[in-house]
Formats: sequence, C-alpha cells, structure tokens
Amino acid sequence: MASSRSRLPEIFDSYQKSLQKIDAIERQLEEKVTEKRHRAINLLDEIPSYRKSTLRLYISHHSDLETAEVPISPPVSATPVANENANANAITNANANANVEGTDTSPAAVPNEIKTKEVKKNKWNIEIEGRLLIGHKDHEAAELLEKSAKVLAKKEGRSYVTQSDVTSDANMTSRERAATRFMHDREGEDPVLPIKFAHFFDRVSVSFQTYQKKSELKNAASFTPGKPRSKRGTNPSRKQAPTPPVRKENYTTNGVVSSLFWNRQRNNPSNPSSVQNALDTNAYHAIYNDDLEPEGYENKIIATIRLHRRWQEQRYRPSNAFCIALLPSFLPKKQLPTAMTNHPTNGVQAPPPPPPVSNDINVPSLMTIDDGLQFFHHYIKKNNLLDANDLSTVNNNPVLEELFGCKTMNVSSIQSLFLSRKLMVPSILGTAEDCPIVLTYVMKKENATNSKNRTDGKDADSGSSTDMMGESSPKRRRMSTSPVPQEDVEEPTANLLSCDIDIDVPHLYHGRTRDILRRIKIREYEYTSCRTKALRTVEYSRANEDIIKERLENIVKGKALTSNHLPVLAALAKAAPDSEARKAAHFDAKTTLLVDRLVEHSQKAKSCWDIIDNCLSMQNK
Repeated sequence: MASSRSRLPEIFDSYQKSLQKIDAIERQLEEKVTEKRHRAINLLDEIPSYRKSTLRLYISHHSDLETAEVPISPPVSATPVANENANANAITNANANANVEGTDTSPAAVPNEIKTKEVKKNKWNIEIEGRLLIGHKDHEAAELLEKSAKVLAKKEGRSYVTQSDVTSDANMTSRERAATRFMHDREGEDPVLPIKFAHFFDRVSVSFQTYQKKSELKNAASFTPGKPRSKRGTNPSRKQAPTPPVRKENYTTNGVVSSLFWNRQRNNPSNPSSVQNALDTNAYHAIYNDDLEPEGYENKIIATIRLHRRWQEQRYRPSNAFCIALLPSFLPKKQLPTAMTNHPTNGVQAPPPPPPVSNDINVPSLMTIDDGLQFFHHYIKKNNLLDANDLSTVNNNPVLEELFGCKTMNVSSIQSLFLSRKLMVPSILGTAEDCPIVLTYVMKKENATNSKNRTDGKDADSGSSTDMMGESSPKRRRMSTSPVPQEDVEEPTANLLSCDIDIDVPHLYHGRTRDILRRIKIREYEYTSCRTKALRTVEYSRANEDIIKERLENIVKGKALTSNHLPVLAALAKAAPDSEARKAAHFDAKTTLLVDRLVEHSQKAKSCWDIIDNCLSMQNK
C-alpha cells in the first residue's frame, strides 16, 4: 500500500483484524443464543410445571378459659352436656374467629333492658401447621443469583428487574418500564413465589363435637380400698371376695356439630365477578368455644379435619374393581368417617356412637391418568396380552374382560375406557367424588400443649422421661399406685398428631425461563421497532426508499458500513431512546467514522510517502 517505512498500513490491518474477530464472536454468540433459546422452549414442554414433594403435618391444640357475657335466662335443670343454645353460640364465636369472606362479624349491640352475666367458657385452639421435608432450594438459588446480578447491574449504572420484583416505575427509564410492563401485564403471568403452607390446600374444613362424661379421677377418689387382711389363721381354700371394679362412665353428646371452612380462592370484594387468593400463612388456627363442664365432669372434643390438597395436575381415584384387578395395594384399608350426627331409625332415636378413643389418619390413594396408564401397560406386558400380529390391539384375559366388558380393545382407547366406565374417577373440589385427607383429632385438657396436668420432663420415680406424644412410659404405668385398675383407665391421647403427605410444589424453572425468553423478545422488539421508526423518519426527508432499505439491511448484517450510512444510523439512535439499540447505533456510527478517517489518512500518508520516494529517487539520479 505504501513504503515499508510507513506504520499506518500495519495499524490499519491490525484494526481490521480486530473488527473481524469481534464480528466472529458476535456470530458465535448469536448462534449459541439461538440454540439455547430453542432448547429452553423444548424443555418448557418436556418438564412438568411442578415437582412432587413431601409435606409433614403437625396438629396440636391449646385449652384456655375465657369469660363471656351472656344474657340472663330463666333457670333450667342442669344436664351433663352443654345445651344446644350454648353450642349455637360456640358456632357463632368459632365462625367469627375464622371469618375469611370479609363480612362484618362484630357482636350485635345488646339492648339496655337485657341483663347479662359473665360466664366462663372453654376456648379450644387447634393448630394445623407443616413444612416441606425438602425446602424451596430452587428459590434460594435463584435469590442468590439475583442478588449478584443486581449488584453487578448497580455497578454498571443500570436496573435489573426480575419477574418476582414488585417495584415502583417512577425512577425507571422507558426501556425498563416497558420491560416490566411486558413481563407482568402483557403476559398475564403471576410471579412464582415460594409457598409457605396454606396455599398447598384449596380448602380446609374443621368440624367440632363435644362429648362429656363423669371424670374418672372423681370415680377413683370415691373408691377407698380397705386394709389388706393377714393370711395367718385364714382358710386357704376359702376364696377372697373380688375387688369391685370401678364403673366406667360412657360419653354423652347432644349431636351438635360446629364447622369452620377456609378457601384458598374467594370472591373479590371490589370485583364480585373475579376471584382472588387468600393470604398464604405458615399455619391454620381453628377456634372453638363450649361451655365449661360441671364439677366432676370432663369434656372431650372430637375435631374432624378435612384437607383438600391443591393439585397442579388432575388426580383420579381408582375404583374398587380397578384396584382388585390391577392394584390391590390401593384398596382402602378403612372407610372414611361419616358426619357425627344421630339418625333416627323407625321413629326411634338411635344411641349416639361412641367417640373415637385416639387420633386417626386417613389419606386417600390418588393417581394421575398417566400413572393409571403406566400400571395398565405394565399389566398387559407382564401377562403378554398384546396381539402378536397387531401390537395396537389388546387381547383381554378374563380379568380385563370383566373390567372393560369386551374381549379386545385398542391401546389408544384405554384412557377413554377408564373414564367412561368410571374405573378412574376424577377428584374435583366441591363434588361427591372429592377425596380429601381426613384427620380425627381428640382434644382434652390434660393433653393440651399448655396443660399443667400433663407430665413433662423426667419421672422422679423411674428416672425415665415422657415421649413426644405425651404418653407416660410403660415402666411408670406399672409403678402407679392408683387404686383404679390400669385396664379401666383410658390412656391419655397423643397431644401431637403428625403425618407425611404427598403434594405438588410449583416449579420455578418455567417462570424464570419464560422471563429470560421475554427479555430476549423485548430486545428484539427494540431493534425492530427502531428500524421501522427510522425508516419513516428518513422517508420524510424525501430520500429513495429502496436505498434506505438497502442501507438498513447492511446495518443489520453489519457489512460495508460507510459514511453514507451515517444518516440512517442517526435515525436509528433517535428512534430508540434509552435502549441497547441506541447504543449499538452510536457505536456503529463512531466506528464507521473512525474507519473512514483511517482510510482517508492512510491515503494521504501514501501520497506523502510517494512524494518522498520520488524525491529520493531524483536525488540518487
């Protein structure tokens, strides 16, 4: 290009090589982004939007005394069981404590002419709480990543907005505001937040019923054993009179049941046509009030808890016929408890059923439709029921023939046969086919977590300690000196009920992946929109539309940029304020100017060196 003594060609060539390397890196980056984008879109379809996990439930209760004002009524004969009016008042108080619909539950004003008195009542507070055995690891990792990304963005003077951010857009640039609006409003997707506890269920109901009987300790105190007689001088053949057993009292009840309900979704007070989610909390508290038991009596409260799990995918209950034929392990081992009410038989009131002695857990066996199909395919493969000539046909054996009512069937029709013959019944909230978890919890004062009658700590006689369930050790029961026989004393029920249940936890991957795809879409939208605006801006200057489009195409592809492209680059920068496209247009314009100046100065240097070479050649001659 010029004499070997000139360094300008060398500088220009090195600069060109650097630009070529940058272009190669940009192409590789674009190819990698496109590849990862397609991979992310495929994973959104392949990976389920939830993960299966285990939730450990804990149920306990407190027992307190509270004073309430009730109107003075004429005296009535005392009965061992609280009357119906008292239970009706308990229902009102319980529902007032569990109000979730936003209604006014303030007590009505008592007229001045009605006199009231203070009455002590039992206040029972049952607590339902739990935690995941494997916590929200994905949310914890995402939070750490977001913190590091926000710190880096702050150093670079930009804002980093994520899907879970709920911030004011007052201090945002137009680009950041558009990105936030695009992520939250336009897509209509709520951020995936870690569930504490309450939102793992769609509905929770608690039913209370009071049972009452004479206190066993009172009966034991009325029995005074006499001094044991000496065996000296007695006839050994003469039988000793047996000790009269202590009569065991039965519980009685008036059959009144108080129920509380909690729903995850409820009507929006501001917009009745829409629904909103209730507040997610770490526990449920159900409060039940009943009358204080008379002296010498004890109350037992039976709480029936129904937990309706929130499934991310529809669950089905296999029928008994399906379980007997294919899944014997899924057969229910016991029937679900029915409502605790008395049903008349032939005009005669049936005696009330005895209350449960201990806590009980009933978790239904549910599965997805894919699980049922998997079990069925395993069965036909194990029994070699596929037709050898047509693998899409199943030759039913006597068990399947009785189950499906046909000798042969197509593999593609198995799912429809499951549903049409009700071999798998969908568990839908609010219908007769709904299958909640049913827990029976027995509450007494001596096994409450705040009770002073329970033995906590170490036993002074035997040196042993009580277990977690509030039941004394066998050694201590053997050493008891109570005059009441041990087999007649009802053992204290557990004050803590615990069980593990399977639940669905929403996955964070889908929300965050869609967040990244939205960011890519926003970036592409910025470039395409500024090109359209720039084309219209340049057209207003009466320029040739074909030439403008050709130069825009050169800018997009990044090839052969000259000073003629500067007006188009300026229009692109003006059409994209506060965006990456504006910075890219400015960078391309400055680079183009620099390259043109380098070419111009290189040509001038070449001309100067040509003159110097000519002068030197003339001098030599």
